[in-house]
Amino acid sequence: MSLAKPNYRHQKKQKELARKTRHAEKLKKRLERDETPGAEGADGAELQSTTPDSSSIESVESKP
Repeated sequence: MSLAKPNYRHQKKQKELARKTRHAEKLKKRLERDETPGAEGADGAELQSTTPDSSSIESVESKP
């Protein structure tokens, strides 16, 4: 006789619901931050992107 398998559907739904609410809160905070004046930074300068330029990517790829 085999044992019954546990049903994790309720836990999965709760986890997904929590994830959706966290994501919605993050989006709300982002929108509020973007709408406020002076969102560029404390000194008024624009925030710079941390994306590496293509030349540094090429140099990494060419190394063995």
